Amino acid sequence: MKTKYTITISTLMLVAFLFVSCENLNLKTVAGKYYLNPVIKGYFSDPSILRDGEDYYSIMSSHPYYPGMTIWHSKDLVNWSPICFTLDTYMGSIWAPDLIKSGDTYYIYFTNKQFPGDPYPSSNYVITAPNISGPWSKPIDLKVGGIDPGHFTDVKTGERYLFLSGGRMVKLNQDGLSVATSEHVVYEGWSIPTEWDVEGFALEGPKLMYKDGYYYSTWAEGGTHGPATSHMAVVARAKKLEGPWENSPYNPVVHTYNREDRWWSKGHGTIFQTHLGDWYIIYHSYEKDYINLGRQALLEPIEWTKDGWPVLKKGSDPAKPLAWPIKGAKSPEYFIGDHLNEFRIGMEWWFHEEYDPKRFSVKNNTLTLKASEESPSKGSNPLLFNAGEHAYSVSVEIEKASDAHVGLIVYYDYRAFAGIGVKGSSLMRYRRGEENKWGDTFLTDPNHFFLKIINNRNTITLFFSKDGQSWDKLQTGFEVSSYQHNLLYGSKACLPGLFVCGSGEAKFKNVDFRVLE
Repeated sequence: MKTKYTITISTLMLVAFLFVSCENLNLKTVAGKYYLNPVIKGYFSDPSILRDGEDYYSIMSSHPYYPGMTIWHSKDLVNWSPICFTLDTYMGSIWAPDLIKSGDTYYIYFTNKQFPGDPYPSSNYVITAPNISGPWSKPIDLKVGGIDPGHFTDVKTGERYLFLSGGRMVKLNQDGLSVATSEHVVYEGWSIPTEWDVEGFALEGPKLMYKDGYYYSTWAEGGTHGPATSHMAVVARAKKLEGPWENSPYNPVVHTYNREDRWWSKGHGTIFQTHLGDWYIIYHSYEKDYINLGRQALLEPIEWTKDGWPVLKKGSDPAKPLAWPIKGAKSPEYFIGDHLNEFRIGMEWWFHEEYDPKRFSVKNNTLTLKASEESPSKGSNPLLFNAGEHAYSVSVEIEKASDAHVGLIVYYDYRAFAGIGVKGSSLMRYRRGEENKWGDTFLTDPNHFFLKIINNRNTITLFFSKDGQSWDKLQTGFEVSSYQHNLLYGSKACLPGLFVCGSGEAKFKNVDFRVLE
């Protein structure tokens, strides 16, 4: 792996922290002995997990990023790599997919929440594939409401069900491609203490399992955004799927109790058993001071009480090193910067609110991208990637048509982005969703140049170069920690990426992504 790091005092402090936190820790054997959360950095909300033999697959909400619903693979639950995308039809905002296997077929159940003008209605859908890597089918509308479908096959009868937000359940036909009954409420949720600060009740994210004569359901409550103490995962059990459901006396299983903690709004969890027999919960959480990275995937060990309830293993803390989950297994480490120059659309790179394969081509590690919209403030459908780091730099070499408007940005949406670009022959800067002309005399060739952004803990600085070796800095900087859901809505993240506006096209190559922390 060719990870690019700059060693800093913070790195040395982390080394010291690891030695203090873990007994007999040897840096050469951290992998395979201990891991640190998050297991998947950056934008990875509503994680669903599937164990298939000794392989583990995970999928997330892709919201308005396309191609959608990328599947990730791991052998050790710590190192994850993307293997394919599953949705190439633009539908709207994709929420909380559930990846399952029934017989020899893989299924993904997911919610589509439409934007004005989107071609599909808000509903729950399913796609299928004979192999985890595809090909995946076109979406089938189940014509059932609610959000966050959780699939479950009854171990006693073999019948298939979907559980949905609001404590609802609907029976599926045996092929899993249509509903057999109307939805109805079977669970009322766990009562949140009135003194807790939450976003709302928001009973959603159901995940089902069966153990020792009980059906167990895990639900999200409290709202996934808002206060640091909003979100949680709660558990209930029943002898029958119809209930009555008994709430765990140890609820919630995961929750942020103190806003001084590193991880905020912990919730939307899936409890699962490894092939070695151990139990874990994977869930999402915001990182304090870095909400604009999006909700990230955290993993913690689960143990069972004597009276049959799942709880976090005693002493578990997602902010500290934890024991390696799959002893003897180690997946290859994955660093996104090693793959950005391949321009694997749907793996590392996603379009914002669009997917048109006719708009781009990739050859010899060079992306050719046709223009879209008038300017970034009009949408522009930028091509973005999930940096997932507190501090990083990203640079790119660009060749453009003379009338094209191109740039390098960090982007939440058309209202909130920052970056640097070239419009015609003018050097441009962008902040708070606005564009400003910087000047015309800075570039020898306004159609061939290099741009760079440094994001140092939410402080953005901008650079341009004629040759990619000597860099000039724009004497302007921005703070972008507010580019996040609690201000702007949308459940997205502030992601770096590329855009082409106006007319014509541009070529991008030599993307250089470096972690600075």
